[in-house]
Amino acid sequence: MVRDGGYPLNIDATSEAGSGTLYVAYTDWRGWVLGSWRLTTERANQITPCLEETVERFGIPVAIMRDLGKAVIPATKNFVKDLDEDVTILSCHAHFLKDIGKDLLEPSYDELRKLLRSYGFKASLQRLIREWALTLVEVDPPILIPNNPSTLVLSN
Repeated sequence: MVRDGGYPLNIDATSEAGSGTLYVAYTDWRGWVLGSWRLTTERANQITPCLEETVERFGIPVAIMRDLGKAVIPATKNFVKDLDEDVTILSCHAHFLKDIGKDLLEPSYDELRKLLRSYGFKASLQRLIREWALTLVEVDPPILIPNNPSTLVLSN
């Protein structure tokens, strides 16, 4: 990574209810996972040791790309402040657009969803999807999964 001129450190977390948080540090330039940790929750005091371990192993990054989480913003800011070098902190555009889109569009989307439900569009759309599936693939006969009429298992 030294020959690349350093590395950008991408950090992100994912979680499922009740399973804790998987925190990952990776570099897009190489496509390498630099470290992964199971955290009990996404908090600054649990994120900082992950950043420290990554820098200890791979050196100081040229930049850090992070999401907009309440814990990762101060953790990253404080971590970079303690380094001897300037490291640019970047916000992930995908996370930014998702957050902004949700804030701007959620009320309109909720209203549209309520209108569609009130007019029974869901059942009509499910019927249409089943009909299209039958015309696109010849099957005999299609198998519907019980309690989910919109799910079609196509047999050979």
